[in-house]
Amino acid sequence: GADEDAGATGDLDILTDMTLLGAGPALTVIQGNNDRVFDILGTETTVSLADMTLTGGDVTANEGDGGALRIAGFSTVTLTNMVLTGNRAARGGAIANTSIFTMDHSVVSHNTATLGGALFNAGTGTLDRSTLYNNSAMQGGGVYNGSTSNLTVLSSTVSSNTASLQGGGFFLQ
Repeated sequence: GADEDAGATGDLDILTDMTLLGAGPALTVIQGNNDRVFDILGTETTVSLADMTLTGGDVTANEGDGGALRIAGFSTVTLTNMVLTGNRAARGGAIANTSIFTMDHSVVSHNTATLGGALFNAGTGTLDRSTLYNNSAMQGGGVYNGSTSNLTVLSSTVSSNTASLQGGGFFLQ
């Protein structure tokens, strides 16, 4: 459940190296059901997620981070051919990163947050051949990038995101 990090209830807490491979975003759909979908918390953990959709993650009740995915604990995460849609959080409607991640050939859409509708980045990240669209937030409708964070964007599209205060596509602190 919310704020429970022992893997007993709610989201899937990932504490060790892991690879999860779906059958494709249209065939493998994982619902958050009033919690985030994945919580990557392991120390120096390497995680690969590929070929799936993460949707319905919602951690707004406890002002949580990362509706679909929270990346923390000095983890390194690779997302390939993913769809993250319809998630909600205080920071990072789809993804909240305080570690290291790479997203390749993925789509992030229709997520909402206070900061970073699609992505809240307070670590190091790379977006490659990915699309972030129709996300919304107060700041950083697409991306909220923290002042000491690094985000590399390669061959990607960030469009049609909205922010009620600042940074429809990007908010760079």
